[in-house]
Amino acid sequence: MRVFSGEIRLFRTFGVSIYLDYSWFIFFFLVVWTFGRVYFRIQDPGFGPILAWVLGVAAAILLFASVIFHELSHALVSNRLGAHLDPSPVVPWASAITGQPSSGASAVG
Repeated sequence: MRVFSGEIRLFRTFGVSIYLDYSWFIFFFLVVWTFGRVYFRIQDPGFGPILAWVLGVAAAILLFASVIFHELSHALVSNRLGAHLDPSPVVPWASAITGQPSSGASAVG
């Protein structure tokens, strides 16, 4: 079993190990706080605080699941094409750093 420093292994599926970077806990808290304390309370002031926080947790879990699915699809395609890559941790900040500039470059080109 490969262990990264600062990451934990969540599970293995389709021959791909999924690792979680510890910074996800900070990211999870920020998403829950933003949605539970700000967004849902502004969107519908009738939401009680408990409902807003529950929706904030649900939003953070769905965001996390979508990132895992996205990264897993990259790994499955690379394995299918024969480019077996070393496992890498899912880091919440990676998409913001690399994803947006590469999307902009592909849109221009």
